[in-house]
Amino acid sequence: MEESKVDVLIIGAGPAGLMCANALAHAGIPVRVIDKSPKGGIERLRRMPAITAPSTARYPFTCTLHQGAIEAIFHDDMKTVGLGIDRPTIPISIELSEDEAELSDPQAYPVKVVVQHLDRNDIEVIRAKFVLGSDGAHSWVRKAMDIKMEGDMSDFIWGVVDIIPDTDYPDTRNLAVIHSPEGSALLIPREGGLLRLYVQLADADVIDPQTGRLDKARTSPQKVLEMAKRILRPYRMDPIGEIRWWTTYIGQGMNASMADTHNLAWKLAYVLRGWADISLLKTYEFERRKFAVDLINFDRQWAALFSSGKAGLKGTNDTLHDMFRRNGQFTSGIGVRNLIVGERMLPHVFICASDARPVNIHDMLPADTRFKVLVFVGDIVDEEVAERVGRLGEELAAPDSFLNRYGHGGSSRVFDVICISASSKQDVDWTDFPKVLSRHWSKVLLDDEDMHGRSGGGGFVAYGINPRLGAIVIVRPDGHVGLVLLLSWMRRAINAAQESSIRNQRPPGIGGAIPTVPAGKGSVGAVTFSPARPTVNTTSAQSSEDHPAGQRGECQESSYPASMDFVQQYSMPPESVPDGQIMHPIRYEPSSSGISHAPHAIAGYGGLSTIYNDS
Repeated sequence: MEESKVDVLIIGAGPAGLMCANALAHAGIPVRVIDKSPKGGIERLRRMPAITAPSTARYPFTCTLHQGAIEAIFHDDMKTVGLGIDRPTIPISIELSEDEAELSDPQAYPVKVVVQHLDRNDIEVIRAKFVLGSDGAHSWVRKAMDIKMEGDMSDFIWGVVDIIPDTDYPDTRNLAVIHSPEGSALLIPREGGLLRLYVQLADADVIDPQTGRLDKARTSPQKVLEMAKRILRPYRMDPIGEIRWWTTYIGQGMNASMADTHNLAWKLAYVLRGWADISLLKTYEFERRKFAVDLINFDRQWAALFSSGKAGLKGTNDTLHDMFRRNGQFTSGIGVRNLIVGERMLPHVFICASDARPVNIHDMLPADTRFKVLVFVGDIVDEEVAERVGRLGEELAAPDSFLNRYGHGGSSRVFDVICISASSKQDVDWTDFPKVLSRHWSKVLLDDEDMHGRSGGGGFVAYGINPRLGAIVIVRPDGHVGLVLLLSWMRRAINAAQESSIRNQRPPGIGGAIPTVPAGKGSVGAVTFSPARPTVNTTSAQSSEDHPAGQRGECQESSYPASMDFVQQYSMPPESVPDGQIMHPIRYEPSSSGISHAPHAIAGYGGLSTIYNDS
């Protein structure tokens, strides 16, 4: 019997598994993927319709791309690092060590999985440090580990067909929502002249009365198309040739699962490299559960509203339109807003200081497991700003700066520093900035228009950053904003962390005192972290005079689980925190007093934290 070891074993080669495998492989983590299918294929497509809503998205349109094409992108990229998929291979058994020491040691192999290679009918034992179950809704891993599927069945079942239509209905190339006495339908134009039809099905058509669960064998593409024809009357709807594809479902499961494993992959990489404690992995559920709940609620609201429509139902059209608008940010991933800690970094076009070519900030934020340190320095032509930037450069280049102290053998391994200035392209060169901010000509950007005036400019305004004060924005490896910090507070934050570490070599336990820096308004306090316990981070925003944006309600000094320990924290119980200062994770909520509060989270090892004390 063959035996092998691997850091991460991924069971299931769907979009979620491929997303994680691709990320880990490019991070240099030994990974293996197995899948039961003899070749790649799909059973369902899970997509939502196009949405009309204000957005700052880089590409201001929505298109559909089938799952097979998405998987092919991952396959091609995985080949560049020599990673393939073991097919057809199925897991037979899985065992998890009961030794607590082994389970808490990221270098141990506490998981034993026995697999069968169906093409050669032999058995292999794989020992892994971590096993990822990404094998779909009927997951073998979940059943084998006795993990319950929480939630209930949807009250609404949808039939879906793809056809090239022969029809006199005029809106087949537009997103169309139709309510008629026969039911509801959704029409989505696709590539190559295809039209996708979603129609609501009666329970009797698809539900097994014995099990109460969906039974695809009880329906057919012909039945789905016939229902669509009845809904569309008096218009005619027939397929040209055969029905190209069909299923029964609607949702965003594929998109959500890919975002899940994107969140998880960099954390696994940090733990396996020894850069983070294993407790960092606890933040995965915390951060993604909120999104999952929102997804379920959105799907339920959308299905209920869509399915309840009847011809002539008063207000249905306005209600549907309002829901499309309000949920535009959710389904597209980006809406109109400033920087919000815990959400994605917004796209914006700047220009490269070296050659004035336009650069979208997203192109500077590849998912390479590094933290991106975006230093917004304002206009260095201003002497006061230039002096502040010079001091910042000295602080960042110092041996005790977080770049050098936590660079794990080289700051560029963990951090990628990008300087963004409000200066004009006519006034500065990329070499005018401190060396630590300009280590490469491509790393200095200007918030100015390109040579043709077609793009660029307005970035400080879009992000809500006051160019006179500047800010440091730390973007996590998964593209989410982890910290927003005033330039002038960087040294105080570092000093506070160092002082705290010296005064508290070992955390005194829950509820320990919080050391603060007596620096007047907006002074920063930092506390050490006990890796054995989760933590609750808290904050209250500074006054508007010290606000990075110069006003309340925009870009606030705050933090999110960033998994960097240059500013550390105690485990602090909720009762030790002033009322109203514990924020909901990943959600931005202005306080009743009008002062902006940042979202905070239960962080794992090294969660980044700053605490303010208004005096």
